[in-house]
Amino acid sequence: MIKRFLPSKLKNKLKEALGITGLHDRINSLEHTLSTYQKALNQLHSLYNYSVLKEVDLVRYYGSLYFWYTRDISYQWISLSPEPLVIKNYKPTAADFSQDYINTGNLEQDYYALELDKPHLHEQELKHILFLHLWLNEIDFVFIDIGANYGNTAIPAAKFFKKYGQHNPIISFEPGFVYELFKHNVKINQLSDIIQPEKIALGNQNRPIVIKSMLEHSESNSTQELRQFYPDLQLASCHLVDGMTLDNYVEKHQIRSPLLVKIDAEGSDFQVLQGMNKLLNYDVVMLILEYDPKDLKNFMPGEEVLDKLSKDYKLFNMRTLDQNVQWKFSFIGEEMDSFITFSQNVMESPSGWTDILAVRKDLPNLDKLMERILGSAS
Repeated sequence: MIKRFLPSKLKNKLKEALGITGLHDRINSLEHTLSTYQKALNQLHSLYNYSVLKEVDLVRYYGSLYFWYTRDISYQWISLSPEPLVIKNYKPTAADFSQDYINTGNLEQDYYALELDKPHLHEQELKHILFLHLWLNEIDFVFIDIGANYGNTAIPAAKFFKKYGQHNPIISFEPGFVYELFKHNVKINQLSDIIQPEKIALGNQNRPIVIKSMLEHSESNSTQELRQFYPDLQLASCHLVDGMTLDNYVEKHQIRSPLLVKIDAEGSDFQVLQGMNKLLNYDVVMLILEYDPKDLKNFMPGEEVLDKLSKDYKLFNMRTLDQNVQWKFSFIGEEMDSFITFSQNVMESPSGWTDILAVRKDLPNLDKLMERILGSAS
């Protein structure tokens, strides 16, 4: 308004006095300065809420209890699932602490009855068929959970174990500050007898390492510079944690059982693979790996990673690559051409990543497992 209706003579006097081309330029300059300060103030406010205040809410998420940082974007994402699947500001009841589900499963019956093709299959449900297959074939495995986050993988898995009277150890590695909530999530779900939390960054070296936490992304704690792929992310904090290879951890703790390993290391997945070369040769019966070709290309083309794994493992995709993402198994292939095509399809998919399952070729009754997870497609 001032710029439009100010008298011309007064404008000229202001121009002479201020030495600028016009009052509207001065106003624009002031507005830009104020906008810059306001943006910086908003960033500081967000940083305070995330890194200092750390507000926490108790959430009932798909039947389990989780303490969750309310400033994480994931706290907003889980709102996309309707009640009763997700309930925020949850007040626990006696039913939440009931242990009635223990020893209620039937291994063989459920192995053949488990639904793997329902439209809204949850991510964690896709792993259930793998656990059942290992138990039915008397493989007493240890579940290695790399990238535990809030316990989204370990807690449902441990409850599933108890449903069948199984007590396979789950060792969960989480180096970020969300580790503090993860420990409490294990306790409130009464799973401390199965889940062992470890604040260690698994990778390819045995030394302390810097973990970077991105603003509003506790789930994105990483040793990598994630901003090279996601420039809108803001670094919120850094801290030092113990780093170790999985080969060294297993040897140090004298773990002799076969391993089922899940890796979701926020861009450090390749380094984790490097640090478990010995185990991949003999001890890992199944591997679940977040597969992101754009992350991997900094170290090795993704198709070459798949080619190396395919020497000892059958490879399966665990989610569809279209707009309607669905958790569902499909066979990737066994030749380099199929790996190249698959990697290209992943990069062109809406999310740009997927999860893959690698199953040892000498796994007992592998043909039966393939028939179950692929159905008529096998």
